[in-house]
Amino acid sequence: MGDRERERGDRHRDRPKGPPPAATLSRVQKLRYAVTQGKWDVYAWADAVEDLRGQPASADVRSAYEEILAVMPSAGFVWSRYIAAEMGPGGSLDHAKGIFGRCLLSCPTVELHTQYLQFIKRSNEGKGVQGLSELRQAYEFSLDTVGQDMDAGGLWREYVEFLKST
Repeated sequence: MGDRERERGDRHRDRPKGPPPAATLSRVQKLRYAVTQGKWDVYAWADAVEDLRGQPASADVRSAYEEILAVMPSAGFVWSRYIAAEMGPGGSLDHAKGIFGRCLLSCPTVELHTQYLQFIKRSNEGKGVQGLSELRQAYEFSLDTVGQDMDAGGLWREYVEFLKST
């Protein structure tokens, strides 16, 4: 047994025991069941977030992310994965826009602002001058919010290239 397996076993031994979920539950529903058994079990939440990665957006996936964020509202990586699900297959750009509205100021991370700029670029393709103006405002907002972060160098480079090209 490797270190990873031993670690997983150790962190799961204190989870409350209860009746197992019905076999007909989907994978997401099973994850939700597991985390409700230990609301403050950070490892269970992390496992749930990891298992949600790459899953297409659906009502169950959205509900699972919302439950996780109700407990961990400042977890930037959770917001980021939720947005990635909405920007992927089966997702909704309107839902993604709403999520950005909820997290960009309350959880300012370079990763979230990078996704936000990708979203703005995608939303403004083919809009000409109006789209460029909105993109410029988005860059300025993001740099005002996270520009002092040591990981923001890529955002600054992108912004300079954007300014040179317009």
